[in-house]
Amino acid sequence: MNLFRLALLFETKYGLKSEAASPKDTFDDVKRELKDAYDNYINPKTFKKAYNILIILDSLGEIHARQITNLMKDLNEKNFDSTPQDMLTKVNGILAIVDSLQDPGHVKIRNSIRKHWAEVQRRVPTDNELKMALSKWEQVVNKKLANVLHKQAEKLKVLAKSNEAIMGGPVKPMPMEPTADEQFRFRYTPLAVHHRLDDPEIFNKIWNNPELKPRVIDLINKSENVKTKVFTDPEIMREVLTILRSRERQRTNEGLFNAPEEVAQQRMNVLPQEEEWSRNMQEAKKLKQEDPDQGEDPIIRDEMHRRKLEERDRQIKEDRERHVRKEGNSRLEQIFKRYQ
Repeated sequence: MNLFRLALLFETKYGLKSEAASPKDTFDDVKRELKDAYDNYINPKTFKKAYNILIILDSLGEIHARQITNLMKDLNEKNFDSTPQDMLTKVNGILAIVDSLQDPGHVKIRNSIRKHWAEVQRRVPTDNELKMALSKWEQVVNKKLANVLHKQAEKLKVLAKSNEAIMGGPVKPMPMEPTADEQFRFRYTPLAVHHRLDDPEIFNKIWNNPELKPRVIDLINKSENVKTKVFTDPEIMREVLTILRSRERQRTNEGLFNAPEEVAQQRMNVLPQEEEWSRNMQEAKKLKQEDPDQGEDPIIRDEMHRRKLEERDRQIKEDRERHVRKEGNSRLEQIFKRYQ
C-alpha cells in the first residue's frame, strides 16, 4: 500500500505516466515538436538568431531553403487539420530535400548559395562567408532539423500504419574545405613539413587528387589544434614519395631522352606500376612503426639534413653580424667556439 501511494505521489509531482501514451497523445506530441521546429528555424517572429540560415537563404531566393521553408510553413498552418499520413508525406518531403544535398563536398548547396548570393547581393560571397553559410546549414538543417523531423516521421509512420520509407535523417557533418589563407598557413605547420606539403608543387598535386583531398583537409583541421602531435598519414606519404622519385628521375636522367626505351628504363631503374605500388605500400607500413627514422626515404633524409645545415649556417651568420656590432672580434671568437 505504501509503495502504491509513493508511485502516485511521483506520478503527480513529476508528471509520470504508468501506461503507454495513447495515439492521440502521441499525435499531439508530434504536432508540438513540429511547431517548435518551425518557430526555432523558420518563423521570422520567433526564430533563434543562431539558427537563422534558412531565413537568410530564403531571402536570397535559394531554391532548397525556400522549398524547406514553404513545406514547414504549410505543415505548421495545417497542423490541426492534417492526418498522420498527410503529415508523414510532408515531413518525408523535407527529409528528401535534405538527403538530396548530401553529395561529397556539398557541391550542390555550395553552388546554389553562390549563385543566388551573387544575383541578390551583386557580388560573389567571400570564402569566409560561404564557409560560414555551409557550416550553419550543416548544423541547423543537416543535424538539428533533420534529427527532429526523422524522429517525428517514425512516430507518424506508426500512427498512420504506413509502409512509406522514411527518407534521409541526421547526417554526420562533413569537413569544410579550408580557405586559401588556411591552406597557405597550413604549409608552415609541423604536420605539413613532416609530409613535405610545405613544398607548393607537392601540396598542389596532393590537393588536386580527389582521393587524397579529404585527408589533406583532415590534416589542416588537426593542425589548428595545438595539442595535435605530428603523425604520419600513410596514403599521403606514399603519394609524396612517388612525386619525389619522379622529380628525382627528371632531374638526373635528362640525358636519356634520346636512348631506346628499354635501355632508358634499365638505366633509370623504373619499376612496373604494380611493383612500384607494392614498394610504396611497404614503405608506408614502415612509417607507422614507433621509430620515426625507420623506413625514411633517402631523398627525404638528405633534404632534411640539408635544411638543418642551412639553418645552422644562417644562425651562425646572424650571430656573427650581431656580435660584431655589439662585442667586437675578440668576443666573437669566444662565442663561435661553440660551433666548432
